[in-house]
Amino acid sequence: MSYLATLLASPPAAELLLRRLLLPAAGMVLLLVVLLQLRRQAQMAGLPGTARRRFAALVGLALSVLLVTLAAFLFVGPLSSPLRATQRAMSGGLDRALPGHSGGPRATAAPARILAPEPSAVTLQSGDLTPGYHVLNANKASFSSGDDAYPSWDVLFEPDPDNRAPAYPLVESLVVVYPSVAAASSSLEAQSSADRAGGAAAYVLLPKLGDQTAVWVEKAANRPDYLVVRVTWRYLNVLGQVSMLSSASTVHPEQTLTLAAVEQERIKTHAPSAQPVPASR
Repeated sequence: MSYLATLLASPPAAELLLRRLLLPAAGMVLLLVVLLQLRRQAQMAGLPGTARRRFAALVGLALSVLLVTLAAFLFVGPLSSPLRATQRAMSGGLDRALPGHSGGPRATAAPARILAPEPSAVTLQSGDLTPGYHVLNANKASFSSGDDAYPSWDVLFEPDPDNRAPAYPLVESLVVVYPSVAAASSSLEAQSSADRAGGAAAYVLLPKLGDQTAVWVEKAANRPDYLVVRVTWRYLNVLGQVSMLSSASTVHPEQTLTLAAVEQERIKTHAPSAQPVPASR
């Protein structure tokens, strides 16, 4: 598109062009009137033929200069100004920001951080419980879903023989380290679906642990007078779980939540980072 067409494309530019043409047009008309008047006076004065020819040449030269000046004024682009340079720079930046522009390097998503803790080092320890408990069983976790292929640790605590009035009959602490955040999240959702299908009741937890949390309360299968409070959560790619067997008449989910918070803090502070994997798109 030519410069003139660009000016006429928008009302403000066209208006500016007309204003700029007014002064040269008025000057040309005034010059023509003056020249015609001078020629008429010269004819009336009876100037010789040579003088008249010189006068005519002068008039033609003046008209030519006027026409050239007007053409240059119309068709030569305007002088650049700092404002226009800034506008062009801004337009270029906007063009580079548009989709499909192959400008400079684009920022890439940061890789997802994953943890690689030793599962047995981040589960609950006997000292985390109230005095009078010991480890009944500790081993690699086993799941019917096949999740036992991942690094894990499962610890079961019971009261000491001389603990006549234990706060809770059994406590279980479990940690599974998945290879990705997506795998850990999928496992937590599957566990929640299984708890819901088994008749467990959801318990609202505030504040939440880690990135995802699910708290379920259900009846113990072989002890009708007891309930199981199970807290399962995900922190990045690590799945933690603390379960507590409590009397149905004195169940306190907060006790389980307190122990779960201890395990989560251990996972958070003692788990080294593994080699990061690319973030899922």
